[in-house]
Amino acid sequence: METSQISEKAKQRLLSLEHGAFVSACYRLLLRREPDPAGLQSYRTELRNGASKSRILETFLDSDEFRLNSAQDSAAISVFLEEAGTVDFTERDFLNRVAAAVKRDCMNLLPAANAE
Repeated sequence: METSQISEKAKQRLLSLEHGAFVSACYRLLLRREPDPAGLQSYRTELRNGASKSRILETFLDSDEFRLNSAQDSAAISVFLEEAGTVDFTERDFLNRVAAAVKRDCMNLLPAANAE
């Protein structure tokens, strides 16, 4: 699978985020769960050491976890990202408000509240 699964505009939105927000958004939107501490730290370290966000995004989109949990929702994820404006993707509350504003079912795009 490639990053073409999500729209170019959505991809650019993700890639424009600072490292921590980028990794958190990938976990929350693509894997539908909160980032685990080890994974979050590992990806942040990779980014600090020069890994490209594009390569890391491809890693998320190529994962079995994405294929099992979210691949069928690529279009909804794209719309959500495109319409998110300047939301801080590190804050779940902001994500819920944006999902409501763009009339997307929060439960289809975000991890369940009890997963935090």
